[in-house]
Amino acid sequence: MPAQRLKRRETRFVKIKSKKFGFKKYMVFIGISLFLLTTTFLIIRPHIWNRSERLVIAIARDNGEAAVVFVDPLVSSITTIVIPADTLVNVGRQLGEWKIKSVWQLGQNEKVGGKLLAETVTKTFRIPAEAWGNEKIANFISGKPLDILKAFTLSGQTNLTLRDKIFLSLFSLRLKMADKIFIKMEETGVLEKTKLPDGQEGYVVRTILSPQLVGIFSDSQVSKEGKLIQIIDKTGEFSVAQKVGQIIETLGAKVVFLSKKEESEGDCIARGNNSVTLKKIAKIFSCQVVSKGDSSDLDIEVEIGKSFAKRF
Repeated sequence: MPAQRLKRRETRFVKIKSKKFGFKKYMVFIGISLFLLTTTFLIIRPHIWNRSERLVIAIARDNGEAAVVFVDPLVSSITTIVIPADTLVNVGRQLGEWKIKSVWQLGQNEKVGGKLLAETVTKTFRIPAEAWGNEKIANFISGKPLDILKAFTLSGQTNLTLRDKIFLSLFSLRLKMADKIFIKMEETGVLEKTKLPDGQEGYVVRTILSPQLVGIFSDSQVSKEGKLIQIIDKTGEFSVAQKVGQIIETLGAKVVFLSKKEESEGDCIARGNNSVTLKKIAKIFSCQVVSKGDSSDLDIEVEIGKSFAKRF
């Protein structure tokens, strides 16, 4: 009898032990599954930044200044150009001239958010800005672990996705101080100090590019592709297509033909085959991408209509 009880106890002990082991295996399985799901989500989710390409972010600072940040993985650097708060700029969407410190709030009022700041930086300085955010977003590229940790706990306004924020943080953490360049726009020759229409001193744009900034603005991947661009102008306005062409050439592509055609209510269509240049143009100008095939000798056609001119 005692031998049978002992056997029953041993059997019960083995069952309890196997149950615990099964529970541990189950938890490990859940953990691995969650990790794989999260990783897959980050990889396939739509995002702004392709980590092998340059990214330009327009950032509104709390003190009214604007910062244009060039994140360049090809040369492992982050360059920040600071624009003074009292700089008079030509605001996107035909909203007239405002000091750049007012553009962020103007975007909120117009229900387009920070996108208006990126559009204004692109329109005024011919800098092809793809992303935007407020000052909290700058913490992701600070390279400081505490700032980055703080950034993930704050709700900064931006079009950058969680995936973008994670990879920007990792990129900035790898850089040395020498790889982070800060430039004041007023010291480049682009701006001129003068009395503004409101009677206060500020800055106006004197020239679009300066020798100091040409190399920063140009995207080396776009330049390397050497795509030939045609702009088809259906806006009915004189200067819009010229400005679009200047922005594309600042990016590093070559506009070789500009044709004016009958006015159309269309917005923006970018026709071409898959390339970094096509993706950049479509992202900067919010164009619909259409496959071109071999219908033209030119690599990319950018067709703009009256609706585009109204929001440019």
